[in-house]
Amino acid sequence: MASFPMQQLTNLSLSYDALVVGAGPAGAATAMLLARAGASVLLIDRNLPGVGARHAELLGPESAALLAEWGIVEAIARSTPALHRTTTKRANRLGEIVGSSTIEHAPLYAPLRSLVDPLLVDAAIAAGVQTRFVTSLIGLLRDSSGRVTGARLDIGEEWTTTVRARFVIGADGRSSATARLVGADILTHGGLGISRLCGLIPCTLDEIRHHQVEGMSLDVLPTNDGLTSISASTPFVPDANNGAASRSSRLRSAVATLAPDLFLMIASRRFAGAVVEHAARPRHQRRASGPGWALVGDARASSSGIAHGIASALQDAVRLADSIRNDIEWSAVAYAGVEA
Repeated sequence: MASFPMQQLTNLSLSYDALVVGAGPAGAATAMLLARAGASVLLIDRNLPGVGARHAELLGPESAALLAEWGIVEAIARSTPALHRTTTKRANRLGEIVGSSTIEHAPLYAPLRSLVDPLLVDAAIAAGVQTRFVTSLIGLLRDSSGRVTGARLDIGEEWTTTVRARFVIGADGRSSATARLVGADILTHGGLGISRLCGLIPCTLDEIRHHQVEGMSLDVLPTNDGLTSISASTPFVPDANNGAASRSSRLRSAVATLAPDLFLMIASRRFAGAVVEHAARPRHQRRASGPGWALVGDARASSSGIAHGIASALQDAVRLADSIRNDIEWSAVAYAGVEA
């Protein structure tokens, strides 16, 4: 896996076919696909790949097929347990099980994003993408018609630079700086929905688990390094204490309510690192593209206030890359993204 060295300013070209802002799954996949089609691409991110991604993602058949096509799934399979069984339990408000099922299936994998994101960036680099990390988008360049033609970047240590690009692609999350700078209209709003608490705990299981009770759910995914990813979706509580100890306690409480047997298994174990809360935010869908720009992944749309998900992110990337490759004017007029 690449060590992602910091490139010097002199390594940056003056212009590219595409500048991709954000090196998560949507951004790295878009950059890789465009580079494989012959485009010159610069991929930037304000962090290093995978930093802060403290949760696992279940790869469904569609995601696994794309990652296999791109030569990535084998690396995931080498370090991630194969899961052949999923158990789902539904309980009533009293905690009584009212429905339970277990299904056997072809192997599925639930790798940590801290593994997946760098692998996708590796694939982008292998395709010829130039990368620069700890680098932020701070402004856009436009021509006399208003078309986006490049960007101003903060490259750290009080240095800035200007890069020309035929297309600027925002893959920088739901709080996208790209979306703000291009003035992308928000087309739809939704309710606040739910919050999600995510933690990793040393615990070896051999199946995927999904527990549900009215208004709450729990997803349990065995992942890399002998860890299990536990994610609890709960109603939004505006005044909840968001300190690290409180998040850990609230996640344990959710496990005790939804999966008492799992709670007994983990009661004496510490979470590996901090429990992270993805706070509920209104569901949104933004205008997907305009002259010289496009949005992809969570920058374009999110569902139920929670992450767009790796499946939708990868599908978004494929659709955007196909649209740009097939459009000699690079206007991405055919790109509408994937429905949230």
